[in-house]
Amino acid sequence: MLLLLLLAAVSRLDGFILEHNRSQTQATAVLRCAVSAKRHIKRLFGIDVPPTRILLCDNTMQFRRLTGRTDNTVGLAYPARRFVVINASADPLSAPLRSLLRHELFHIAVYHFCRRHRTAIPLWLNEGLAQLCEGRRLTPDMERFLRAQAKTYSAASLLKKRYPKDPFKKRLFYAASLSFCRFLTKLGSWRSFFALLAKGYTVDEASVGAFGSDLATLTKRWQQEIARSFSILDLLAAIGLGGFVALFILVAVFVFYVRYHRAKKELIRKETDSWLT
Repeated sequence: MLLLLLLAAVSRLDGFILEHNRSQTQATAVLRCAVSAKRHIKRLFGIDVPPTRILLCDNTMQFRRLTGRTDNTVGLAYPARRFVVINASADPLSAPLRSLLRHELFHIAVYHFCRRHRTAIPLWLNEGLAQLCEGRRLTPDMERFLRAQAKTYSAASLLKKRYPKDPFKKRLFYAASLSFCRFLTKLGSWRSFFALLAKGYTVDEASVGAFGSDLATLTKRWQQEIARSFSILDLLAAIGLGGFVALFILVAVFVFYVRYHRAKKELIRKETDSWLT
């Protein structure tokens, strides 16, 4: 990593230091994206992004060697070090990179905000707000699954304090976090929420001040809202293809069982009638 940093060119803009092996034109464009993300975070949440170093990796192998990640992650923030590593093997000026910078820089901003004001927010809230910041939307499949979970009042269980190890459960964790944060956005102001945290309020107290209720009450309201549009299609999406096949088999067996016993009773009745005549 040190060798890479020594070989990389360095560009600076408005507190950001970019280390890269790209043209100066591309470097300037990336830095402008970072500055835009910084202003976006300030506008939405009222918190500041501290001076940050950004390293653009030229390819996926380089990114994985530096970060130790082997999944499909394309960006990683190290908040305590104010450092972001980006896999820029694709076009560094693409829209995904702009969204990625918003996401990772938010993590850095909220870490230093919490450290400065001696507070903390739950992991699911951190990730939900980072997705909200980047402008991510839920996929139709995830929306259907969340509606099915909310119908049984189990959607709140997806808001974890740790990252799930299972890839699918991790996707659900991110989806539920984003859905809840989008719900809260309709009720109040995130700037007010962080302003109250800065004054020494707890997360629940800040939630009451910014959104009208504590997190437990808001979670129930969130589940009730997304459960209203529940349909049988959501149930099928939640149980998956394997679950659908199993359900179909159970229904078929039940129908066969009912029809068999009805036919058996009818046969016994006819035989009884024939004996009596």
